[in-house]
Amino acid sequence: MTEMQSLEIRTCPTVSTHYTTVGVPVSIVPFANPGTISIQCCGAPEISVGTAPAGEINGCCDFTISQTMRIEIPMVFGASVLMGETHVECGGTTGAAEGNCGCGCEEAVTAEEEETE
Repeated sequence: MTEMQSLEIRTCPTVSTHYTTVGVPVSIVPFANPGTISIQCCGAPEISVGTAPAGEINGCCDFTISQTMRIEIPMVFGASVLMGETHVECGGTTGAAEGNCGCGCEEAVTAEEEETE
């Protein structure tokens, strides 16, 4: 059996923070699809007769016919979503190199670095 040798392993831990802006264009296209429309008459029609003097020259007879109806219109609403290609805009980094992260957080990064010192 071979004798095992203990090896000392050295590491150099580091943290690198990167600030980026990522995005993807999104389009939302709404739609509405009607179902089968149902119409039912409710009760008898009503006839309202207008008043016209008897025997009027060039006269007319006015009346109105009205009907109460029940109309059902089922509707399905929805939307389709179209996704485009993703894109990235790289910002600054922290760690060995200093840089402006471009997100208004430079003060926070500086405060974190001071705390670790």
